[in-house]
Amino acid sequence: MEKPGRKLNMVSLTVPIFIEQFLRYLMNFVSTFMLSRISDDASAAVGTANQIITVAISVSGMFAASAGVVVSQLIGAGRDEEAGVATMNSLTISALTGAFMSTLVISFAGPLVSLMGLKGILMEHAVSYLRTAGIICFIQFFSSMTAQHFRCRGKTRIPMFVIIINNLVNILGSWLVTEGMLPVSGVTGVALVRVVSESTGLVILLLFFMRERWWVSLKDLYRIRKKYLGQILGMGIMAGMESLSFNLSPIVTTRFIASLPSYVLSAKVYTQSVNTYAYMAGWAVGQSAQIAAGHMIGAGKREEAFSFIKKVWLAIFILDVSFAGIFFLFSDNMIGWFTDSSEILALAHILFMIDWISCAGRPLNHSFNFGLRSAGFVFWPMVTANVSIWITAVGLGYVLSVKAGLGVIGLWAAQAVDEWIRGLFSAWFWLRKKWYDTRLV
Repeated sequence: MEKPGRKLNMVSLTVPIFIEQFLRYLMNFVSTFMLSRISDDASAAVGTANQIITVAISVSGMFAASAGVVVSQLIGAGRDEEAGVATMNSLTISALTGAFMSTLVISFAGPLVSLMGLKGILMEHAVSYLRTAGIICFIQFFSSMTAQHFRCRGKTRIPMFVIIINNLVNILGSWLVTEGMLPVSGVTGVALVRVVSESTGLVILLLFFMRERWWVSLKDLYRIRKKYLGQILGMGIMAGMESLSFNLSPIVTTRFIASLPSYVLSAKVYTQSVNTYAYMAGWAVGQSAQIAAGHMIGAGKREEAFSFIKKVWLAIFILDVSFAGIFFLFSDNMIGWFTDSSEILALAHILFMIDWISCAGRPLNHSFNFGLRSAGFVFWPMVTANVSIWITAVGLGYVLSVKAGLGVIGLWAAQAVDEWIRGLFSAWFWLRKKWYDTRLV
């Protein structure tokens, strides 16, 4: 158990979080890649449908991060019993919200896909995938929350180990499906494999959780304290609204290019499947910094947290810009894993170049915004982020992609502008110490 005021080792936190997140996104990558062996249409449809799953997963991550802030500050303050109560309360909250999200995705798979403008065989593939894989939302809500409590206590290797098992099951199962060696096939088969792999990981994670001694009690699963309910839901909803908008906007903007030739959508899906990895190392550093800063703030060391997050920004900037540059230079090789279409390769190359510009602004969000969350200061960042996303990423995206006729290139350019606007506001809130008087514990 971490003692009050003890510093967490950033390397021991960051490396397992990076590996875990890398492997988490690899699951979407594997589904897209395996189906690309069957057809670009099936791969594009599932890649697009996964955006809806990603929305739900991102919201689960925000609830987990919010609970992590509360628990980290309690641990930093040496209030271990209260941290145990908050831990169990958060699991109940995640189970209920996850069940709601899965019900929503499965019940409204058709309308959700229609909202994205998919038609014909693309729509059939996407709906089939969501109706089968929708249960992942519930699994992810519960597993994300459970994994976050290991991270808060510095035990980041356990979630990393679990996601390795997830991936082994997913890769093997997806390969067996595409080779016709299982009684299920195609999109439905890949979706079922994903559900099995996620379920396997959750069971293993819970077995590890049951072995821990964190001042937890089963009765706290139903004996919810209003204080923790309010803090977790309050921060989770506000941070979740930002994440929801961030991940919902690509669903809306996909409709802007749905009428274009299918290779455009394929280029978009393949590029998204790859360029996420360009900023993953920086994201992992930011996540680790959020946990460490939460401990500092809980222990009353606000000035230390203030200086710490500023140093973290520079490290993330170097990582993001370096990896984005490498990905741009080797984009043809990376997209070549999916397809040999010259049209897709040429378009993806341009998108990688624009993403390089985004990656110069993204560190502002992955350092200062994460720092604000560690302090529980989430309302104003949520407001400014939502305004920027819907006016810039969506509004400007529509103007550039449809009115100016730039298609997916216009969408990417608008997203780069949005990334910078949100990042600059986050930096301003942190550096002007607008968060300084926020109190959680």
